[in-house]
Amino acid sequence: MRYGFSVVRLGLAAVAASTILISAALADDYPEGCVDCHVQTQGAAVDFRLNSLLRQIGHPRVDRLKTIPTACNRCHADEGGGEDDGTPKFSQLIHIVHFDVPRTNTYVQQFGGKCQHCHAIDVDAGEAVVKSGERNW
Repeated sequence: MRYGFSVVRLGLAAVAASTILISAALADDYPEGCVDCHVQTQGAAVDFRLNSLLRQIGHPRVDRLKTIPTACNRCHADEGGGEDDGTPKFSQLIHIVHFDVPRTNTYVQQFGGKCQHCHAIDVDAGEAVVKSGERNW
């Protein structure tokens, strides 16, 4: 009988350990996508918040945008806009910015260029979706 009890305890321990490992694997360190990475770090030489970076390249003000990157589609829409009016499509633009020159690109070097930082899986729809979050400026 003692042997049977040990097997049950071992089985329960294995289930608990696998649950912990699965939970850790599924943990999302960047649930709000852009705004989770694009932050101002105390004492850093560069302010990585999106409004600051966009200002540096002469982009029009984005102070009124509330949800990032969802609100970016107002001008950078994939359907019914984008390149038709000279504004690049967001889906193309964002991938170029984050993967251009991978050997020196901050996103690739510091974050491994992982899709899960920006995208989540909608299990019900069976598709990847873009994560969004409330602006951080």
